[in-house]
This record gives sequence, C-alpha cells and structure tokens, in this order.
Amino acid sequence: MNNENNSVILMASSRANGNTASLANRVAEQTGAFVIDLNQYCIHPYRYEKQAQNHRPIDEFMPLIDVLLQYPKILFASPVYLYYWRKVMTWFQSAALKKCFQKHSNT
Repeated sequence: MNNENNSVILMASSRANGNTASLANRVAEQTGAFVIDLNQYCIHPYRYEKQAQNHRPIDEFMPLIDVLLQYPKILFASPVYLYYWRKVMTWFQSAALKKCFQKHSNT
C-alpha cells in the first residue's frame, strides 16, 4: 500500500471488472490513488444489540479502518441500485459512522 499521493479509492462493486471498477482504476492511474476493493475484505453488517456484538463474527472492518486513516482523501466508488449503494458499502459506512460517534461521545 502506497499512500504517497494521500488518496485512496474505496470501491464496492459486484463485478471486479465492471464499469465501477474500470472507472476507479482509471482514476487511480491518472491520480496515483490506491484502490481498495471491499469485496476482498470480510465485513459484516453492524448490529446494535450488545449481545449480538459480543457474538459477532470476526471481520476485517477495524484493520481496514486503520489503513484508511493513513489517507486524508477517500473517494467512495459504488454503483447505485434503486437509489442505494451496494450493500457492502452501506455496511461499511454504517459501521464507520457508528465508530466515529462512539469515539466522539467518549471525548
């Protein structure tokens, strides 16, 4: 992972060689951004119940957050189906927002 240009493209597409991936890769080639494909990571939906959180399967959300925190610029790339992003991007954003709110409520 190279964060020389300070940009990362977080991509969630059902097709590894589809239009979204092509566009993300083209932007990356032109800007030097690093592309992260969420399909390569195991990310589960966020669950609000405490009991469910304790029994939640291990996923790669937090290690991915650690990588993303190295970049001040994050571009989200996902096809939109019926006004919604792809499910894995929605899961990722829900969990990321929840972590942000937890962090700021503890300060």
